[in-house]
Amino acid sequence: TTPGSVLLLGAVFSLGTYLFLASLAIFTVFFHSNVINNGSWIVAPLLMMLAAVPVFGILVFEYAYIRALAGFRYLRGSAARRVQAIAGLLTLLVLTMVHP
Repeated sequence: TTPGSVLLLGAVFSLGTYLFLASLAIFTVFFHSNVINNGSWIVAPLLMMLAAVPVFGILVFEYAYIRALAGFRYLRGSAARRVQAIAGLLTLLVLTMVHP
């Protein structure tokens, strides 16, 4: 049997990684709208440096996730799939409400 705290920890790490990935998508949209469409090339280095933070966060979270749940390898995969499914569903709902 798997302790409940391990399940919660796996879900929190997976959710954190998903949030970092979602923030990368948001930075991509900002980069496209501000730099490519509007021609504001001055903000390009700033957005690139800000987008490096979630990339570093993903690396730290994944490393900590692997180290924290070293004996529960099967759990990491199942928790990640569950959180990805829930987050994907929430993203789909938000996009359906926002998109014209």
